[in-house]
Amino acid sequence: ESPNDHINSHSINNSINVISDDDVAMEDVIDADDSAAKHEQIIVKWICQRCTLVNSEHSDRCDVCSSPR
Repeated sequence: ESPNDHINSHSINNSINVISDDDVAMEDVIDADDSAAKHEQIIVKWICQRCTLVNSEHSDRCDVCSSPR
């Protein structure tokens, strides 16, 4: 019997899955108490080509290495 055999929806509060692209990240949030409820929210971000940090849409330069967008 594996440890995963005892995991059920009551032992998981929330599950978050983030899928990133160069300029857009899609975030799917599934509430374990209501697995039928699924909410999608588009979050605009950009990935620095130099250091790969995911920056907010409002930044013209990378927050870590200051490379231009």
